[in-house]
Amino acid sequence: MEVTEEVLESTSVEDPPPHLTGLELGSEIFEEPDSLFRPPEAMESSDFDISHRRMHKNKETTMWTCSVRSATIRCRATVLQRGNSFVRGANVHVHPADLKLPHLKKVSAQAKAIAVDQVFRPARDIVEATVSDTVQDRFVAPKTSNIKRYVDNYRTAFRRKDPTDLDIFSWLGNSSMEMVTADFEAGAWQAIREVFPHASLKGCAFHWSKAVWSHVQQLGLATTFRQWEGAHSFIKQLLALPFLPWSHIEDVFRVMEERAPANLQQLTQYVRDQWIQNPVFPIRCWSVYQFAIRTNNDVEERDVRRTSHLTQQKITAAADRYMAQEISSGAYLKICGSIYAAPFE
Repeated sequence: MEVTEEVLESTSVEDPPPHLTGLELGSEIFEEPDSLFRPPEAMESSDFDISHRRMHKNKETTMWTCSVRSATIRCRATVLQRGNSFVRGANVHVHPADLKLPHLKKVSAQAKAIAVDQVFRPARDIVEATVSDTVQDRFVAPKTSNIKRYVDNYRTAFRRKDPTDLDIFSWLGNSSMEMVTADFEAGAWQAIREVFPHASLKGCAFHWSKAVWSHVQQLGLATTFRQWEGAHSFIKQLLALPFLPWSHIEDVFRVMEERAPANLQQLTQYVRDQWIQNPVFPIRCWSVYQFAIRTNNDVEERDVRRTSHLTQQKITAAADRYMAQEISSGAYLKICGSIYAAPFE
């Protein structure tokens, strides 16, 4: 808080100047003197930011000064405070009012209170919901980006600290981890293997498909995928490779690699190097054949559960037909690809 250097005006709380207009004098103009804000900011109807203060020598009266100060303008408007009584000083504001300011103060206070109770709710959701509920006229809605940062910074102290050790095992007891589903971070896989040596480690099918699709985009094949039917079908089959039994994947991929058109050979080379021959992520660990839980993505999994029964029926029926040799591997991959590669369409 910046302390003003100028001498306090002669205006007193008991004898306000008669020429003031636009603001009633006395403590009744401040409906919430004990709010979360500093006293001048308690005026939710105020369109000016009075935030700098100077204490009187008798410590009974405080002078709050307008915060508008720059190389070109210095506003000397003041508000005098004695206890819960506030009176505007002799100097008036020399700049236009900020119509968004009272809404900014109100939204900030309400968002801060909500953030304390909902520590893990995204600040963006809190602020946007508060603005929607609080501000009726959108043209005076405050800019939300600064409020989001303010809310996040404020509630940092209320969040649990990130763990720095493995003390979690002290209250896990003798429980044994049977299976871990993870995305494809080499460091995470190494750590999981060291901490849970007997657990089955399974890669997330969603992240596998996303990694392959990202490489499709890097190679500039996204447009080809959407405009050329042959490439569209081929790439969708690649994205569905994890649905094959792990012992079938390498042979099926070899056939696909041999028939890949020239413009897709860089993509098949990537799949071979990164997924078929990579000892960090062996095929057995990213095949999700006959696994109902195929992802560690909570949002994706929750959305899938809405239609999971029908989806699982289709995949299971196709897998049964494939294992009974009623359909080819290509047909099976097309069925799985049409279901699981839909987000990349």
